[in-house]
Amino acid sequence: MKHSITFLILILITILSSCRKENSDYIPDQLIDTVDIVSPNDFLYNLPISHDTLIIDADYNMDLRVDIEGYVIDSVFIKVDNITKIKTDYSIIGTSTLHIQEGDHHIQFLLRSINAVDSQAVMLQSALLPIHVIKNLSNRYIIESCESGRLKLLWPELDKPNTHKYQVVRYMGEDYQNSQTFEVEDSVFIDNFYVGEETRYRISVINHNGDLQYLWYYKKLSGFSDIYLSQNNSGGYNVKFDRCKFYNNFGSYKLTARINSDPVIVNSSLDVADTTFYIETARFADDARLWLECFPKDFPLGISAEENVLYTTYRFTHFGVKSFEYEIIASLNPTEAVYNSNNSIYKRNLATNQVVDSIVDPSASYNSIRATPGGDYIYSSNSNLSGPTACFWSSTAMTTEPLFTFHTDYSLPPVSDNLLAIKSVPGSSVPTKLGIYDVTNGNILYTTAYDASGNSPAISSDGQYYLISSSGLKLCSYINGIFSVIGEDSKSTKYYLFYEFNPHNPSTFYTWDLNDNFTIRSTADFSEINTYTLDLDKIINIDYSVQKIMGYKGNQIHVYDLNNGLLLNEIEANLPELFASGNYSRLLGNSIYCNQGVKYELDTQN
Repeated sequence: MKHSITFLILILITILSSCRKENSDYIPDQLIDTVDIVSPNDFLYNLPISHDTLIIDADYNMDLRVDIEGYVIDSVFIKVDNITKIKTDYSIIGTSTLHIQEGDHHIQFLLRSINAVDSQAVMLQSALLPIHVIKNLSNRYIIESCESGRLKLLWPELDKPNTHKYQVVRYMGEDYQNSQTFEVEDSVFIDNFYVGEETRYRISVINHNGDLQYLWYYKKLSGFSDIYLSQNNSGGYNVKFDRCKFYNNFGSYKLTARINSDPVIVNSSLDVADTTFYIETARFADDARLWLECFPKDFPLGISAEENVLYTTYRFTHFGVKSFEYEIIASLNPTEAVYNSNNSIYKRNLATNQVVDSIVDPSASYNSIRATPGGDYIYSSNSNLSGPTACFWSSTAMTTEPLFTFHTDYSLPPVSDNLLAIKSVPGSSVPTKLGIYDVTNGNILYTTAYDASGNSPAISSDGQYYLISSSGLKLCSYINGIFSVIGEDSKSTKYYLFYEFNPHNPSTFYTWDLNDNFTIRSTADFSEINTYTLDLDKIINIDYSVQKIMGYKGNQIHVYDLNNGLLLNEIEANLPELFASGNYSRLLGNSIYCNQGVKYELDTQN
């Protein structure tokens, strides 16, 4: 790829000698034929070029700009190491076009000109121009470091005998239009302004004759610290970042946050070590639009604090602890979960926050996911298959090819640890009935008398018990091929907002009714074991590994103890970001995970 920077070789041409010699003594016949020089009166003039060795990048362009008083340039010839190249305009398209290799070479220019007075053609020949070609000269030899709190740029001393000093031009601003020039005696530059902003540098050699030769164009990308969010014990969030490592140039920090609507300055500091700011009013899952500005104590010429975009790093996320994004997530055990993202499935260790397995299949589109109660199997719908189809895998062997597939409704049914499922039975009857299936072969084991049009049924981990919402909630069993109703509550007496089996203990299940009564019940006879009140608008989920219930009330997330209903946590939160349509937030272990890639850690000690 060609570099966009162009070397300009300005050749001020003077005819030094009136001594004329035949062209054939100096120009090969084939060269004469190429440019159609046929007049025997054509003559060759020598043109001086007083340059030291020109150091150029092998991929740079060199433009020849020729101005000869009294002459019109007709053609340009170039000799590289006495091998003739030809161009028929006024520009020489760089070293790559001329096929100049790395190393030392000589270039000579031959110009065919037309005398403006008598219209005779003459050939003008320059002196030899020594060049030193270096591959990837730009950036390759710049070494950057941070020394004593300042940015240091170091480059090799090329063509040292001819070097007097170096010129460094520092560029900033829109389209790098603002510049400041420095001269240094050695091949090192200490930037007394840099605090992490994007900056460009042009480094040139000034030789003993005062001639200036561009060598390097170096772009230093933004080096601002990333911004990290952490919870604060007293509520709200800490905004943390690494201190400015260019501390000898540091002037001040300023943190601006957009909370709910307009950006507000949260804090500012003149202390380079003051890298934690506290935002009290932020809620979990609120938009976190953060602007951190790090200003130098001295600004470059032409730049001021009003041009804060030069010194700003921006972060958009949601308030919470950095986590991972997903679409739907399901727990496998206290430390592992599976989730789908971008049509693929991943298993993650929640303790280390690392992906430990995955199913990435370009021919599949996995757009939902569930796990059996014990976490031994995972299953997901694949929308690229014909008809609603769930694919099943062992959670310890997540291969591209599933263990088996199972035709489902348009939502994934509950499945027990022994791979029994309850879902609607396809057929012509309206409404359809619920049936019990063997997932491994798709066979229907039993068709119930209950409609499939009610709320979703539930199944115990051992596949023996079922909760069916049909004219009230019914606790049913299917044992040894016999289906029976153990107990029920009439819908006219109670309406249940939540019901679920304990995945670790199939002898118990839970109900939550319209009067906020949360009841632990026995699968033996539907009887109550314990009842307490949950003051919630909705239960989201229960994590049985930590025995906690998560739901929301108003603008808060509430977390309760599953065993006694004790309120453990009240968390200010942006509920639409967590629980609105398309969002799938879940309590997993001691953290609340959000689709947006953040989590809230319960019982965190800072």
